[in-house]
Order: sequence, then C-alpha cells, then structure tokens
Amino acid sequence: MFALDERDVQPGCREIRVRGELDLAVAPELERAIERADEYGHVVISLEECDFLDSTGIAAIVGAYHARESGNRRLAVCAPEGQVRRVLDLTGVSNNGLVFENAADALAAAGDRVETQFPDDSTEN
Repeated sequence: MFALDERDVQPGCREIRVRGELDLAVAPELERAIERADEYGHVVISLEECDFLDSTGIAAIVGAYHARESGNRRLAVCAPEGQVRRVLDLTGVSNNGLVFENAADALAAAGDRVETQFPDDSTEN
C-alpha cells in the first residue's frame, strides 16, 4: 500500500512522508505533492517508511531536486533504510548532498534558507 503524508513542519518547510512502494504506478503522486509544495523554500521527503524504490521514483526525486535548486529552493531526502538506502547508494544519489540520515540533518543542510529548527521526528502534529 502506498500513501503520502504531507505536513508543515515549520514556516517555509514542508515534509512529505512516503509510505509503501514508490514505483512507476505512484511516482506521479509524489511529483504532484512536490508541486503542491512549490511555495515552500524547503521540502523534506522522508523515506523512513518507504519499502521499495524503483528508477521512476528516483527520477521523480532527482528531477524535483534539480528544479527546486534552480529556483533557489531546497529539496532533501531523509531516513532511507534497507533496500531503499541500497538503491540510493548504488545509483550514486546519496553521494550528492541530497540524502540525509534524518530530518534534522536534512534541514540543517539548508543553512540560512530556513531559520528555525526541525521538530523531533518522534512527534506528530
């Protein structure tokens, strides 16, 4: 089962949590969620609950990363585990400053683009 949870974690920052399998069938849903977050300076995509990631999901993330960077906005991925982490490592995606161990690290990498701290991942709004 695939699902996206979207929430504002602080002013100027939107989190999109991916649950389940991110593949050809559902990658457009992630793309639309990222488009909905266009007004935010920083978007964090949490893959902590993502069980599977294929090349279509990678393409959606990398494409959005480049589009946002060209507009002086930031997109980061955090908390990939297991197979998802291995795929990101093997494809080199985790070597370019896009993938972080946790949400706090992803937000810290945004530098002065976002002024407040990321809330603890264990709390839900």
